[in-house]
Parts: sequence; C-alpha cells; structure tokens
Amino acid sequence: MRDSLLSSEKARPITAATARRDAKRIRARWVADIVRRGRQEPTQRFANLRASEFRRRLDAAAARYDLTVKSVRLLHPRQVAPLVIVQTHHDLALARAIPAIEKSLDPHTGHNDQRGWAFEAFLFEAQDERGVPFVVIENAFRGGNGYGGQWARSEALFPFAHG
Repeated sequence: MRDSLLSSEKARPITAATARRDAKRIRARWVADIVRRGRQEPTQRFANLRASEFRRRLDAAAARYDLTVKSVRLLHPRQVAPLVIVQTHHDLALARAIPAIEKSLDPHTGHNDQRGWAFEAFLFEAQDERGVPFVVIENAFRGGNGYGGQWARSEALFPFAHG
C-alpha cells in the first residue's frame, strides 16, 4: 500500500486544516485516477456487490462499530467504485476495525492481491466527531498495476502494516 504520512509529520500532530486538505487531495487524486483507468481498461470486469447489499453491509458496520455514515457515493468509472465517508467518536477502535470493514464492503476472493476484488476501486474515509479526517484508505484495481494506499493523521491510526 502507498503510505501518505510523511516522515516529518510523524514527529508532530497533523492539524485539522491539514488533515482536511490531505483527505480532499487524496479523494480528488483517486477520482481522477479511477476515471483514467476506466478509459484505459474498459473491458476488465469486477463482480460488484448490488447497491442494496453494499448498503446493508455498510449499515451493519455502522451499527457494529458505532459509526455515522456521512456520505456514500457509488461512482461509475466503468462499473462501481464506492466512496464512503463515516464519522465516529472512537478513532483508534475504528482504525483497528478498518481491515474487517473493508473485507466486508469490498470482499476479495482468491490469493492474488491484484485480482479478485468486488469493486474496481474503493475509498473509505473516517472522520472524528468534529468532521476531521483521521484515516483514508484507497485502492484501484482496474488495469494491470493496481494499488492500495493509506493515510492516517497519526502513526497509531494506520489500519494496515506499513513501512
């Protein structure tokens, strides 16, 4: 995964303004990337969950992890690419739960990390009770060089191992 936390940021907390700017930049870059990938690789197919099933799973995650769903956008660069923003009072607990939440919302089959995802792309942003982002995970797998990335407001909030 691409890690977006800069080494200089590890030494000091990221301000609310910087966190909002970083999350907005990540979302904009991700949307531009998935649109480009959709144009370049129009024939690749993904299983996609039905919108009703995706929403059912998101509602279940919201209840289980005490989340408020702030925004759900099912973008269509070719097929479906969910962009989800949630809010919580439990930053660290949610950060640790994100791998399980992603597994439920964007299920993966097989052993190849580049193939087998339900969606061609997925972005999940978590905000604290003030609306300040503290974690963003993203991926895009349409095309031959898929990727996943993560950004966190502090080292303790990274949901996945990183280097």
